[in-house]
Parts: sequence; C-alpha cells; structure tokens
Amino acid sequence: MSRTWLKSYRKMTIILAVMFFLVCVLGTSGSFPVRNIGSYLGMFMCIYWTMAERKRILQPEQKRYLSLIGNLLIFLYCLREIRGLYFDRSSPFSRYLWYLYYLTILAVPLLSFFTAWNTSGKETKRQKAGKIALIVIFIALLAGLLTNDLHQAAFVFADISDTTVYQRGWLYYACVGWVVLLVVSAFLLLLRGARKEYHFRLIWIPVVLLIAASLYMILGLVGKTDSLLAGFGIRLRFQDAFAFGTLAFWEACTEIGLIPSNTMYEDIFEESEWDAQIVNRKGKVIYASQNASEVSKEDMTRADRKGVMISKTLRLHKLPITGGYVLWTEDMSPVQQLNEDLQDIADQLSEENVILQKENELRSQKAEYEIENELYDQLNADLQSKIKQIDALVSVETEKEDQYLQNLRVACVYCAYLKRRANLYLLAEQEPTVSVAEVELSIRESLEYLKLLKVQSSSQVFGEGELTGQEALILYETFEKILEILLPYLEACLVTVSGQQHGGLQIAAVLRTEKIPGGTDSIMKKLEEIDRLSSEWDEGTLFLRWKKGGLV
Repeated sequence: MSRTWLKSYRKMTIILAVMFFLVCVLGTSGSFPVRNIGSYLGMFMCIYWTMAERKRILQPEQKRYLSLIGNLLIFLYCLREIRGLYFDRSSPFSRYLWYLYYLTILAVPLLSFFTAWNTSGKETKRQKAGKIALIVIFIALLAGLLTNDLHQAAFVFADISDTTVYQRGWLYYACVGWVVLLVVSAFLLLLRGARKEYHFRLIWIPVVLLIAASLYMILGLVGKTDSLLAGFGIRLRFQDAFAFGTLAFWEACTEIGLIPSNTMYEDIFEESEWDAQIVNRKGKVIYASQNASEVSKEDMTRADRKGVMISKTLRLHKLPITGGYVLWTEDMSPVQQLNEDLQDIADQLSEENVILQKENELRSQKAEYEIENELYDQLNADLQSKIKQIDALVSVETEKEDQYLQNLRVACVYCAYLKRRANLYLLAEQEPTVSVAEVELSIRESLEYLKLLKVQSSSQVFGEGELTGQEALILYETFEKILEILLPYLEACLVTVSGQQHGGLQIAAVLRTEKIPGGTDSIMKKLEEIDRLSSEWDEGTLFLRWKKGGLV
C-alpha cells in the first residue's frame, strides 16, 4: 500500500512543497510586479488545489466546505494585493482591509470543523443546532474585529493612523483560541472516524503539520518569527503560512484516507496481477496492469467480447466502456492441454465395447442437458418481461443522481423476485408439493429489499400447509403484482401468507396518499384488475385479501 500511496499522491505533494518554497524566497523585495510573485503563486496554488479537491472528494457536503476554504484563501490573497497596491498604510481603507483578513482567518477553521463533522455524510438535529451556534459566535468575533476602531479590543493603537505599532487585546486572543480550538477539534473528529490501521500508521503527517503551525503561531505572538526565518533568507508572511498550512493539512488528511476520496483507482489497477489494459478509442493505452501483454492495434481491432486468438496460447477479449475499451487476455494453455489429453484418451479407446460405453454415457448426458435446457428456456421465457423492466430501469439516461439511485433500488426489488421466482419454479419441477413456508421465505426476501426504499415491512405465516407448484407460483406472482402497484407510494406493510385452501394473502399497507396521482381511487382501480382480490381502507391503512379459491 505504501508504494501505491507514494505514487498516487506524489504529484500534489511535490507541487505544494515547490510552491511553498518559491513563495518563501520570491516576491519578498523589490518593486511591482516582482514583490507580488509570492501572492500570484499562492493564488495559483489555491485555485489548483480547489479544482483538484472538487474532483477527488466523494461526499457533496465535504466537497462544498473544502471548496469554500480554497475560495476564502484566494479572497485573502486578493485583499492583500488590493491593500498593498492601491492604499497607503495610513489610509482608513487599508486598515479596514486588514481587519477583513480575519473573515478568512476565522471562517477557514469553522469550515474545517464542519468538514470533519460531516464525515458520516448525515447531519442530525443536534449538529444543525451546533452549527448555528458556531456561526453566531463567528459573526460576533468578526463583527468585533471589523469595529475595532470603536473599542480597540483586538488591536490597541498608539496612533490610529499608524497600524504598524499596536498591542494585541483580549478579542485578538479570543480569535486565536477560536482558531486553535476548531482546528484541533476538526482533527480529533477525523481521528474518531479513522477505522483502518493504514490511517493510524500515517497519522504523523497531519500531526507534524499541526505542531509546525502551533510553533509558528507561538513565535508570531512573541514577535520571534521574522528574526528566526530571516537567518535562512526567508521572509514568510502570515497569510502565506496560513494558506499553505491549511492546504497542506487537508491534503495530508486526504492522502492518508481520513477524507474519503476517489483517488488511487488507477494505481490499484496498475498494481493488480491481471493481464488487462484500458485504451481510448484510438487504441492508445491509458492504464495497464503490471502483467499486461503488448497488443498490436490490428489485434485490438479484431478483438471482441468472445475473444480472438493473438498467439498459440493467448485469447484477447475486448469490451466497450465510456471513452474507449477494456482489453484482457486469457491463457488457453490449460484448455489446449486438456484437449490434447482428451485426444490421447480417445486414441487409446480402440476397443469397441469401451467406445460404445462412452457413446451411451454421452447420449445420457445429452438427454439430461436437453431436459435442463428446455427447463431453463421455459423459465427464461416466463421471466423475460421482468428482465426487460429491470433493463429499462438501469439503462435509462438521467442527469439526476437521486433518480438513478432510486431506479437501482427498485431494480434490486425486481431482481429479488427473479431469483425467488426461479427458485420456486425449480422446486415445483423437482417436488410434487411446495411448503407454504418456502413461499413466505420468498416474500420475506422481496420485503428485505424494500428497506433500500426506506419501506418498513414484515411477513408471517398463518397455519401450515403444502401447496402444489402451480399454486405456489400463482401466490408469489400475485404478491409481486400487488407490490408493483403499491411500490411507488408504499411506506410500510405487513404480509401474512396462508397455506390453507390452496393458498392466500393478507396485506396491510400504509401508503403515502399525498403522492398518488389521481388519489386513492386510481390505486383501487388498478387493484381491481387482480382476480379474487378484495380491498378496504381503515384509518388510513389499506387492507388487501386474496385467496386462490375466491374472495375472503
């Protein structure tokens, strides 16, 4: 895993380190635009990192918070450049732009805390209340800083026109405490969500960054930062240290897996032992496993799903994917060796009685295969309509992720029906009767998949009994018909399966009636199309009863 980690994140780490070095040594002296190079590099780094995070981070809320952090850092650089280029230090506008720096300095720790708090992706009522309280505190601190000219609780000036000479007040130290508290709390929240050993083995990376930031802040408070760094030929501005420290911290958390991201997939593919590769539509190799065979463009063109032989022992397969194709080879040596062995055995079977015995065995197997094929063909024909429904659900093109996920959940319910329907069909062909408990197990599995749609459900068996295979299939098919009608509006249901009098069903369903187009009458009309089904409403619950022998 260490090799994969280094390879996957080396690029971003090197870029951050190089940019930080350049900002430290460039743009610290001279006239415009030389002395502004550090700010331009910092802005570029913030923009590049923000764009990369929007592609890498999986959870929408975390992606939004980290994007806001990147934009606030860019805003901080813009304020610094506007203040330095267009306003004299003694100007009131310059002073208020300086105060406005703290919008970013106070907001970034707050957004960092929100990012860590949203690691689970679910926000509770308690979290919402906590966020509101933190936002109120943030607004109060920022308002205090922006109105410092009135009370000078953050910065005490001997002369209000000279901002280079001042003392720090209690409000400034409150802001420092705010920053420290939220950053440390954010890191602890991320640690609480770390469940893999790999995360803990690399936890030293963000810890070192936090320690370095703490030392820089302490030295800055006592006025020792500039003198220490000057000995190395470095003049590091506070805004640069704050921006790059923030980027480095979140980059480290992403790299060690504390923030879920969609990186490293290409490395996993390359480190795998498959003989496979991904190419674009022009045949250029994009990704290849470490054991991938070299394939000519002619062989790529000839290959298809079934595969073509590209050597005496290798068969090349190709499947289309978005933007290109995936290619993999299959070693046919074992199959070829098996064919040779079979040929040797056939040559040795020279005696007529042995040949006749083998022929009889082949005839017997062929008869069994024909019976099985006929059975499976019949099963496939019975389920073809449901298969088309599933294909339509998963094949529909939609830009709405929620709708696509909803289609997948419904498809899972239909797949459970296919599985259990096939199982009942095979049981009916093998045994004269099927127990009602087996039918209830089929219904229970279908109800389990309703949990994906947030539908509370349960099932039970009333009485004991045996059903014929046809009765069991009709009972389960009837349940599925009812379920498909109610599914878009279903909130909860209880199903009772009866094995008496050729089988029966009782269903109590709670529906979201406000979502039913045309009201409950439209649902009732659809249910009337099912033979031997009775229905009634009672205190907002729909009760359905069905028996193969007739209405109950």
